[in-house]
Amino acid sequence: MASIDKATTRLQAALDAQIGKGHIYNLVAAVQSYDRRVDFIGAAGVAGPQSGAAMGAAMGAAMTPDTPYFIASITKMYTAAVILRLHGEKRLDLDAPISQYLPDALAGSIHVYKGVDYSPQIKVYQLVNQSSGLADYEADKPPGGKSVLDELKAGGDRYIDTTQAIEITRGLSPHFPPGTPGKAYYSNTNYRLLGAIIEMVTGKPVETSFQEMIFTPLGLEHTYLFDWSASRPGSAPAAIYMKDRPVSIPKYLA
Repeated sequence: MASIDKATTRLQAALDAQIGKGHIYNLVAAVQSYDRRVDFIGAAGVAGPQSGAAMGAAMGAAMTPDTPYFIASITKMYTAAVILRLHGEKRLDLDAPISQYLPDALAGSIHVYKGVDYSPQIKVYQLVNQSSGLADYEADKPPGGKSVLDELKAGGDRYIDTTQAIEITRGLSPHFPPGTPGKAYYSNTNYRLLGAIIEMVTGKPVETSFQEMIFTPLGLEHTYLFDWSASRPGSAPAAIYMKDRPVSIPKYLA
């Protein structure tokens, strides 16, 4: 027991030592040994919008293992899981063109590469494995303009629905034709389209599919899709940082 307590103390000390390094101001981590003699979960830092002992004392906002936090693009794993579930239930064909499930308003003219419209050729699985070649509506820059990410860094928070994301994508240059051998490009646009496909196939909001297919079966009682316009009981999610600056972009995160 003493060795286990010592291991837990050392693990917590390791977490505490990370705060302030490499732009880290709050964190949660878990460690489990293969024999489960060590089964540790801990947190460090401050959950509030600033760092530092004074702020923590004033706000009482110490990070705890139960503090909600944004998982950002880890949400893509949930989206892919639901897509594969629908495929397994034969409600969705991964090899089908996305135009089979999406209206032209979402699937039309989104991939015009070197004067050729490849939009009708994009397959569902190419969205999943990031091989569609589609531009990233968030990070890619239009000619002579700023990216959505640049605007966010400058403090411009805004809600972007899927329709708006696709309109931004149409103004950007794709990176290669869909399914080009050996090519992949990480694009948030791919997963916005997959979310729309889930809603079209199920006839339900994507958050409902997450709840029914993942959260409830796995007992994930505290995992949910964030909605900036609706308050939720319990603690607010921990602050996120861009390097050393806390940022408040609740509309965009939704």
